[in-house]
Amino acid sequence: MNEREKSIKQKSAYQSWLTLLLFFIANYVLRLCNIDVEPLPYEVFIPSELIYIALAVVSYLLYYLINYNQMDNSYTYNKKTKGM
Repeated sequence: MNEREKSIKQKSAYQSWLTLLLFFIANYVLRLCNIDVEPLPYEVFIPSELIYIALAVVSYLLYYLINYNQMDNSYTYNKKTKGM
C-alpha cells in the first residue's frame, strides 16, 4: 500500500466517524426536544445497532470513493501541469 492509498483510507475513516458523530448528536437533539418520529405501521422493526453499522459502512465507502476521485483528479492535474 502506498502513501496515497493510506491517506485516502485514513481520510475516509475520519470522515465516516464524523458522520456517525453528527448522526448521534442529531438523534440526541431530536430526543431532547421530544421530536420523536413515529414509525409507519407497516414498517419492519430494524435494530438501531444495525442502522449504525450500515451507516458507518456506507459512509466509509462513499467517502472513500469521493476522496479517491479527488486524489486521482489532483494527481492527474499535477502530472499535466508539471509536464508543461
